[in-house]
Amino acid sequence: VPAEAIGKLDLIVHCIDSAANIIWKHRYGSVEHDGSRLSVVDPITKDIYFVGYNEWSATGTVTYASGTCWIQKIDTLGNNKGSKSYGAATDVTFRTDAIWYNDKLWILAYSNGGGADMEPETNPQNNNAWIGVIDTNVNLVAKYTLVTADVDFLSDAFFFNNDLYINGLIASYVNPYKCDTNNITGIILNVGLSPLGINEISNNIEDAFTLYPNPTKNLLSVK
Repeated sequence: VPAEAIGKLDLIVHCIDSAANIIWKHRYGSVEHDGSRLSVVDPITKDIYFVGYNEWSATGTVTYASGTCWIQKIDTLGNNKGSKSYGAATDVTFRTDAIWYNDKLWILAYSNGGGADMEPETNPQNNNAWIGVIDTNVNLVAKYTLVTADVDFLSDAFFFNNDLYINGLIASYVNPYKCDTNNITGIILNVGLSPLGINEISNNIEDAFTLYPNPTKNLLSVK
């Protein structure tokens, strides 16, 4: 899509029908290098989230950039619905998986250090596994970084009994999750038990509804 060229490398999306005819195509990104590795669809709205790489530039369709983990949201017509990049400025280097869970986009990635959107690191020279949670406005609403002395890797997310689990490994001599004497330890995380800091607020039933008149005999109104 040359007419929509934004920068050095852009995310290009083609929408095709069942006969492989191009319905529309668009180009998204910033003036720097941008690309996508993963895509996830909101099952309700059918909006599409592309998870990829942004070279730390809040220009073009990228309206906010503090790092390199880039999320581009479009609707089924290709309209830009949100485009932001998170992580430390040059540290989120690799995205391994993304999944839709509890009306939010969960992203697994690497982190090499601290930063505006990262948890503090004890050893910023090594790869740490980063979990980021993105809402439907493409805002980072929760995050967590596994902190060990060496390399952490989260490979994929999956469902079991309607709970979200994450599979990975830790290669570290100083491993707080170690269950034996090996330096490389396989892990499975139930993120419902992890301290991601997600606050779910629900209205009390008495605050959400008003029933009147009370008492009543024949007609009850709900406001």
